[in-house]
Parts: sequence; C-alpha cells; structure tokens
Amino acid sequence: MMTSAPSTSWRPVRAALLLGLIAGALAGTLGAWLVLEVIKRSTSSTAAVAIIVIPEVAVRYGAPSAAFGAALGVLISGLRAQRSLRRPEMLLSSLVVVVLGGWGAALVGPRLVVRPEVRRVAHLSEPDLGAVLESRWFGHNVYVLAAIAANSRASPQTLDRIAQRTDPELQVRPGNNLLDILVSDSRDLDHSVTLLLARNPGTPAESLEGLATSPDCRVLAAVARHPKVSPATLARLSASSEIEIRRGVASNPSASPEILELLSRDSDRGTRLGVASNRATPPEVRKRLQSDPDAHVRDSAIGGIRAEATDTPLLVR
Repeated sequence: MMTSAPSTSWRPVRAALLLGLIAGALAGTLGAWLVLEVIKRSTSSTAAVAIIVIPEVAVRYGAPSAAFGAALGVLISGLRAQRSLRRPEMLLSSLVVVVLGGWGAALVGPRLVVRPEVRRVAHLSEPDLGAVLESRWFGHNVYVLAAIAANSRASPQTLDRIAQRTDPELQVRPGNNLLDILVSDSRDLDHSVTLLLARNPGTPAESLEGLATSPDCRVLAAVARHPKVSPATLARLSASSEIEIRRGVASNPSASPEILELLSRDSDRGTRLGVASNRATPPEVRKRLQSDPDAHVRDSAIGGIRAEATDTPLLVR
C-alpha cells in the first residue's frame, strides 16, 4: 500500500535565502535613507561627507534583519511542511525570530507611536500645550517636550514648567540614534530640550537664570543671546573662555556699555564683530572699531554709525 507524499515539501534553504534577502535589503535601504535624511537636515557645510558611512550603516541594519528574515523563512517553511516546533532547527529559528523581532520592535515601535503626538504638539497653542504636560503617556516624553520647547506659541508659564524639571535627558540631544529621524520631520531633535528653551523668545527671565548654569556651552551661548537675560548674567557670561558664549553676549542689545567696551577689545574677531553690529554699542566704542584690524569689523562699525545717523535698522553682516 502506497502513502501519498506531503503536499508541501520541506525547503528551508530556499525560504531562508528569499526572506533573508528581502528583509536585509529593506533594512539596508532604510539605513541608507536615514543617513541621507541626516545630511539633508544638517546645517553643516561638511555634512555631505557622512555619505561615506552609508555602506556601513546599511550593513549594520541589514545584517540582523537578514538573519531575522532567514530564520522566519525556515520557520514558515517548516510550519507549512508540518514539522514540529520541537525540532532543533525549528526551535532555533523560533528563538532568532523572537529575539531579533522583539529587538527591532523595541527600537522602532516607540518612535512610531510618539511620532503623531510630536507632529500634533508642533501645531498646538495654549492652553493645549500646557495640558500636554499633564499627559500620563506623553507629559514626560523627551521628544514631546522638545516639540513644546521649540513651539513659539508656548506660554512663558509652560516653558518655565519644563525648565524647572531636573530630568537628565532634558540636557542631552534626544536624536542620538539614526532611528530618531522617524520621530519628527523637523531639526528640533538635533538639540536638547534645554537648548530649545534657551532659544525660545517666550522663555521667561527667571527660567533663563536657571539655564545659565547649564554645563552645555551651546545652551550658555543661546542664553547669552536671549534679550530677556539679566545684565548680571551677561556680565558673568562675558568672562567665559568659550568664544561662542562671548559672541552671544557681544550681540545682545541688553549688554551694558561697560561689557560691550570690554568685548570690543576681545582677541576673537567674531566677538568684536558682534559688538560693532550691536545697536546698544556706545558711539565712542563703535568709532574706535572703525580702526579695527579686521575689515568686516571696520565695515560693521562704519555701517552702525551711518545707521544711527539715519535712524535705520542695523544689519548684522
């Protein structure tokens, strides 16, 4: 008596190759796209150099995805051939699918979940922005807080509530992973929440005083440029060894004449240029800067005197 053969044959190699190639190619393409997105969003003139890492990123994303696809192919083929999950090859394939699949879901899933909320928050105004901080699910999410801190419609009260928080993740840039590109279409994730607060015109003066103690040089430079920062804080920041911070003070119209006079003698050409372009710079200081060794500083000082004479806005070069 003859027995009929199974309707579906056991072909694990072909299934593993097929799904492995598909999964690896898709993930590698995703990695290349993420690198290109980073280059497109960057304001650096040398960002295009990052294109050389595309092959490495494609392999980094494609290799585990290919392994996941291959294991899934073996598992599907075995199930179709009615092979027991207790067999070694089926057990190993199941383990790889669960581990790599769970790892991938943990990386991508939360970012895709928070993306709609980040996009929604970017278009909100008060009092809805303040209400987001009360949300159980998103009120402490660093991506959402970054979107609020970057929103020019956020009230001083809402911005101050964020500034009062001491969460360590607010001090660092949330977009540290290439996959963070999936969270937002804007460049806000390139900056920490504290930096976005320091750049927001609506941030109140009392919040800026707290931000002025940040260890981040970029935050301090942004505070130094903020029109609401106190003269006392500007005086302290003007003594910084960091050029960007001194440049921020030099361009701030709230800086005192004494501070501007001191910075007009700074060894950094950009700092002197900020003083020459500052509407609050005393006439005698601007007149002296007409003899500055740098041509751009001289031109800005001359342009400032002409602007004062004609009462026209001073343009920063």
